[in-house]
Amino acid sequence: GLAGGAGIALANARRFAAEHDMARQLAQALLPAQVPAVPGFSAAARYIPNGGPVAGDWFDLTRLPTGEFLLGVGDAAGHGVAATALMALLRSAAQGLAVEHDQEDFATALYACLDVTSGKLQWSSAGHLPPLAIRHGAVTMLDVPSAAPLGLPAETERLVHTLQIDPGDGLVLVTDGVVERRDTSIRQGLNRLAEVVASSCESRQTGGARRSAAPGADTAQRLADCIAADLCQEPQDDCCIVAIVRNSDA
Repeated sequence: GLAGGAGIALANARRFAAEHDMARQLAQALLPAQVPAVPGFSAAARYIPNGGPVAGDWFDLTRLPTGEFLLGVGDAAGHGVAATALMALLRSAAQGLAVEHDQEDFATALYACLDVTSGKLQWSSAGHLPPLAIRHGAVTMLDVPSAAPLGLPAETERLVHTLQIDPGDGLVLVTDGVVERRDTSIRQGLNRLAEVVASSCESRQTGGARRSAAPGADTAQRLADCIAADLCQEPQDDCCIVAIVRNSDA
């Protein structure tokens, strides 16, 4: 009996490990291999898995046929292959401007469409964390009413918000693994994220001397690196980060 129980446990462990590896490989294959060049902007994205079975987070930074850019992050509920499959469905649906609803599966997501010529950005949230806007050196949490997560009944119409991104301004999108901790609230995590973004925008260390960081080609890269280094070293969930900053000479 003991030998039989051990055999079942070993088979279950192998099956779990195989599903975990498949989910991780699927997630890596589905996410963008590299961030496209965004004219007049610096852009960066990071995907940092926590090593567990969750594989439902995703990010998007895609050029549309119109010349605009689609930016987004999302978090599909669930674990393993099921979460990865839902992530693939929703990411593809977002790019195709259609979302398939399912009462048993749901996800949060935030997507934005950026006109790189004017700097006009339109965005909408489905139960996702608020984005952070960088305007004239100040960091603001765009904490506006959000619609229900995808897959759940929407009691109100999904709202589209507008943000003007002028030279030097930017936007940061994250999934909850960046800000969620067992011993702190989401609000505290968001406040900490805002502090990290503000510190990165305010200054940088170069040869031991502190100096102003003018928005340029590497601004978003440094911003994403600062967030990842400060908040994603030991994540309790997968972390996705998308940062975009308009060049000062745009």
